[in-house]
Amino acid sequence: MSVLGVPLRVVWACCFLALWPVWAAAQGELHFVGVARGQTGSGDAVHGPRADLRIDRPGAEVSVILASSNPLRWHIELAEGSEIDTIYMAGRGGGTSEVYLAGARYLDVTDLPDVKHMRRPSGPAFRAFLTRLEDWSDFTRLDGFQGFGTAPGSAIEVTTRDPDDPNLGPDHLRGLAVGPGVLSPKLRDAYETGGNYSQAATLRVDGQGVALQRHDGSWQEFAIGLDVPALSHPKGSVFVPSENAIYVVTLGGEGFLYRIDANDGTWQVVRSMENVDVTGMFHDAEGKRLIMFTLDHRSPTGFLQFDLTTMDWRPERHPLWKAPGFQDFGYTHNRTGAALRVLGIDGDHLLLRAQPRRDWGGKGPDPYRIWSFNLKTGETALIAYEHAPQ
Repeated sequence: MSVLGVPLRVVWACCFLALWPVWAAAQGELHFVGVARGQTGSGDAVHGPRADLRIDRPGAEVSVILASSNPLRWHIELAEGSEIDTIYMAGRGGGTSEVYLAGARYLDVTDLPDVKHMRRPSGPAFRAFLTRLEDWSDFTRLDGFQGFGTAPGSAIEVTTRDPDDPNLGPDHLRGLAVGPGVLSPKLRDAYETGGNYSQAATLRVDGQGVALQRHDGSWQEFAIGLDVPALSHPKGSVFVPSENAIYVVTLGGEGFLYRIDANDGTWQVVRSMENVDVTGMFHDAEGKRLIMFTLDHRSPTGFLQFDLTTMDWRPERHPLWKAPGFQDFGYTHNRTGAALRVLGIDGDHLLLRAQPRRDWGGKGPDPYRIWSFNLKTGETALIAYEHAPQ
C-alpha cells in the first residue's frame, strides 16, 4: 500500500519523525524549586519576601513545584519559547504564597499541602515525596531540583533538565547493589544468617554507673564515684574480656571515654572525646580496638577507631554518610535517623545494616540498607537494600 507512490511505512516514519519533537515536549518536565525564606531586599530597596524564578526551556512544557517554609511572592519570568504547564504550591508557606507571571498575578495554581519544602534531594521526606509523585501528576520523576535557605538576590534559573540523575527518581539505588558475592566467606555467612557479631557481655548503663551481667545471670554493679566526671549521655558501652574491663563513651563537649576495671571496680578517664559526638560503639576483639560511630557537624556520620594496644586513636577516619542510600534515613542534631547494627567484621572489613530509627509508618517490612566498609581505605559498597513498601 502506498500514498502517491510512497510506501505507507515510509509515510508513517516521516510523520513520526516530524511529530517527535512535539510529542516529546508534550511529555513535559517537572522541576522542584524550594526556598525556606523570601528575599526582602534588592539593593537599597526593601520589600516583602519574594523569590525570582526565570524559566529558559524553549520548546518544553515546564511544570514547577514552588515550595517554601514561609509565605512569599514568586515572580516568574519566561524566556522566549518557554511555556508553563502547571504550577504547584507546596510547603508551609505554599497555601498563602502568591505567584506573579510576567508581572501579573497568576491564580491558576495547584496546592500540594502534604509536600514539604526541602533543601536537598535526599532524606526520608524527599524519598517519600518521589514515591507519591504519580498520585497527583503524570510524572514518575523530577527533571530538576534546586533548594535554598533564603532566596538568592538574583533569579533562580531553570535552564536544563537532568533525566539521568538517579537521585531524582523513585529507585535511586537501582544498579548500585553489588550483592553478597563480593564479601569474604566470614562476612557472607554474617549476611546470610542475619549477623554473627555479638558483644561479649550484656551491660546496663545509667547516670549511677554500669552493671555487668555475669554468665550465671547475676548482675555486678560498678557505681561511679567522684574520682571521674559524672556520666553525661552515655552512648556506647562494651566489655573487653581480655582486660576484664568495661569501656563507656559519652556524648559531646563534656564527653569522655571511661574504663572500668571489673576486678576492683576502679573507674578512670581514658581520654576526652574532644567535642566529637558518638552514637554507638563496639569492640573488635581480633583487631584489638574500639570502633565508634561518630556524628558531628564536620563529618555527619563516620568511624572513629581507638587502639586498645597503644591506647590512642588510629589515624583512619572515614565518613559513613556518603554510603549509597545512607542519607535516605535523614539526620537531626546529634543523631542520625538510621539505627545501625554491626552484622560482622573480618579484619578491616565491616558489614553494617541500617534501618529507620523511628517507626516510618508503612506496612510490611522496614526499609533497610546493608553496606560493607573497609575501615582502612574508606571504600564502601552497597550490598543489598529494600525500600519502604508502597
